Amino acid sequence: MLLLSSVPLCSLSKLRIPPVYPTSQVEIVQSNVVFDISSLMLYGTQAIPVRLKILLDRLFSVLKQDEVLQILHALD
Repeated sequence: MLLLSSVPLCSLSKLRIPPVYPTSQVEIVQSNVVFDISSLMLYGTQAIPVRLKILLDRLFSVLKQDEVLQILHALD
């Protein structure tokens, strides 16, 4: 159990409750937009931050499989 009295005040600002999003709602994503975002993120990189990887995974998850393969093939 975390006792707030034992935590420095500067650390308290880093504690935040993540926003709650309904899991049933999915936004429509266009494959050309995902391609643009992917190319900006992946061009000339050897590694990307975890949060950007999660964003990219979420974008790919709402596309059709053939659209994902087409984007990945185009990015080589």
